[in-house]
Amino acid sequence: MDKETIRRNGRAQRLRMEDSQVEKLSRQILTQVKKSVDWSLVRSVHIYSAAGVFKEPQTRPVLEFVWQYYPAVKTYVPRMIGTTMQVVCVDAKTEFELNMREIPEPVDVPASDVSEFDLIVVPLLAFDPQLNRIGYGGGYYDRFLASFPNTPTLGLAYEQDKVELIKPDEHDIPLSMVATESKLYNRAQSFNDRAKQYAA
Repeated sequence: MDKETIRRNGRAQRLRMEDSQVEKLSRQILTQVKKSVDWSLVRSVHIYSAAGVFKEPQTRPVLEFVWQYYPAVKTYVPRMIGTTMQVVCVDAKTEFELNMREIPEPVDVPASDVSEFDLIVVPLLAFDPQLNRIGYGGGYYDRFLASFPNTPTLGLAYEQDKVELIKPDEHDIPLSMVATESKLYNRAQSFNDRAKQYAA
């Protein structure tokens, strides 16, 4: 299948999910992330903001987990200004409001100028065994990831999002890992080995 067909099928499949199913699977995905990633090696992390209307895996629980158990980790989320994606440092006290796309964004917090992250958590609609991803088609994270080519990346997805093959374009960057409700897919080096390398 071509990318647009996979994207269209992925959207439709997710929109058929019940909110209770999204919440349940998101908790299971969080369990995979907590078990499989050594957060003590992370100093800064960028985490996408999940859009409830699109039935994305929830990311607020990931943020709350980091804030509670690893308070020294700097957490960043995106904020859209037109077609530009800013990064904003947030904590448990930060207030969020829904933007026009119904994605929660921080308010009254200045954008941050960040030159590196230890981990980037990204959204996706589909992934394949090589961890190629298909997003929503805006190219925001393709451009964002191109600025951090050596940073480990973690996609959050449901098992139903896995497809047999995604033909990558020249600019596409495979993910390092994908966490689903039942498994952590790892493309190459383990996260811990890569994190130790960049922390050295």
